[in-house]
Amino acid sequence: MRTITILTALILVAAACSAGARSDRVDGSPGTTAAISAPASTPTPGSQPTATSPATSTPPQPVATSTSTTTSTPPQPVATSTSTTLPPLPPAPPAAELADLQLGVELIADVEGVDGMAWRPGDPGLYLIGQPGQVWRMVDGEVQDSLVLDLRDRTSVLGLGSSETGLLGIVFDPRDGRMFLNFTDLDGDTTVSSWVVEGGVADPGSEREVIVIDQPGPGHNGGGMQFDPEGNLYIGVGDGGASNGADARDLTNPLGSIVRIRPLLDGPGYEIPPGNPFLGNDDVAEEIFAFGMRNPWRLYRDPDTGDLWFSDVGNSTTEEIDLIPAGTSGQDFGWNLFEGSRRIRRGEIDMTPAVFEYGRDYGVAAIGGVRYRGTDIPGLRGAMVFGDLLGRLILLGDGYQATLERLDMGTLVSVVDGPDGEIYLLSIFEGVYRLVAG
Repeated sequence: MRTITILTALILVAAACSAGARSDRVDGSPGTTAAISAPASTPTPGSQPTATSPATSTPPQPVATSTSTTTSTPPQPVATSTSTTLPPLPPAPPAAELADLQLGVELIADVEGVDGMAWRPGDPGLYLIGQPGQVWRMVDGEVQDSLVLDLRDRTSVLGLGSSETGLLGIVFDPRDGRMFLNFTDLDGDTTVSSWVVEGGVADPGSEREVIVIDQPGPGHNGGGMQFDPEGNLYIGVGDGGASNGADARDLTNPLGSIVRIRPLLDGPGYEIPPGNPFLGNDDVAEEIFAFGMRNPWRLYRDPDTGDLWFSDVGNSTTEEIDLIPAGTSGQDFGWNLFEGSRRIRRGEIDMTPAVFEYGRDYGVAAIGGVRYRGTDIPGLRGAMVFGDLLGRLILLGDGYQATLERLDMGTLVSVVDGPDGEIYLLSIFEGVYRLVAG
């Protein structure tokens, strides 16, 4: 086994239990360039606050549970960004058909200690990140000897075994190919910076600091990032793990939200994209795109529909799979008044319910997912495929009805789609797998 030596499972234990250039720091404290005064009450997008009836929701229920096996095969070449064009997607299959599928996993790279991955457009390499701050590049199952970038002297990883800090996310800008990293800096705050990458190595001198978000503590730091074709960057920001999640309801800061910003192409910083729901509202952080989340660790933007999917890691009972349909924004997903559809505190809100939720009898931490566009598993084409930390899958078919699938793998921390349309799964202890027919 190729071992990438880092302190590994920190994030996992805790997870289971305007339009002008901006300053890069976002917080609610006096004396900073982005400080915003608190409103008297929580506003709704584009309007003054209004009282609404308590939210209720009835999530779809699973229709079947099946068991899969791990396919023991030698490591195979990973997809490259020069793969052939995929055929058009059919509609999502019915859940009953998904229940009949037998799925397994095939080892692609026998590595250990990696907690995130992403492809770079025009690059045959798969880029891997480690929580202490390393970035590696892997081609055809082999990790190159030299690091792409080493941020260990700038990354804070606190509370070993319980912290959700460190290097948490990686994505590439479709406009110029710059590498964006989401990490906890030495002050304990969330920092997103970008670098030029050439020949599989980042140029340290090319760094641009994009945004810094004040964090109240080492928990629930989020980390997921996605770009849209216009260059808007979506960032999952957790509630910080303090004040029992109350920060997720304070819209003067971006905690407990997904923010949308547009990084500048000619220097550090960002602008607020037109269409952000709170643009022009001086009482709200204009970066917020949707809110009421506990820890949106992984994001996925559907390239065909523009829908934005995310998983929200639950507190004690419920894991969520959530959706922001294309062309919409400003949704309140309910935390900290609701965990899934279960009310845990009083308060009247207009809540957007989860597309699907599940309890601790099936999993412990929702890991995010993608739409299957590959050709190796015909019966899965068009379905959404999400993961859970325990090495389990949630398959969403027609009408978002769910089928639950158990894989013979554990510590699942990332589910991504490759340029070939196939689905790749990352186990922090076992390596990179490809989803295959069982």
